[in-house]
Amino acid sequence: MKTQNKSLSQLLIQIRRDYLESFPSRLNQLKHLLSTQDWVALETEYHKLKGNGHTVGIPNISSVAGELESYLKKNKVHQVNINILEVGHLLFDKIYQSELNDNPLKLECDMEWVELGSLLALDQVKK
Repeated sequence: MKTQNKSLSQLLIQIRRDYLESFPSRLNQLKHLLSTQDWVALETEYHKLKGNGHTVGIPNISSVAGELESYLKKNKVHQVNINILEVGHLLFDKIYQSELNDNPLKLECDMEWVELGSLLALDQVKK
């Protein structure tokens, strides 16, 4: 039984490592979709990130992706505040770097996370 647990643990570590290796290309895809203002595709990508983050043990990615996905669901028909999405993308990069360094980001203490929350709240008030 211990051998099975060790194998499963090693498999999960490898899945997480593979996910992190592929993350820069995901970030580039997000930047491309943002630059083309493809809100539907961007919302889909945020949805995928939200689920994948939890699956690979990086809940910060899920938290940011969930906020951005919700924002686009509510606003893609109306005016989208690109600054909100850009701050989210900065957070994705910060989370990625912290995970590479094996030093997970304390999201609740991060200034970009606070800024994202503030921008989202202000955007709601404006509408």
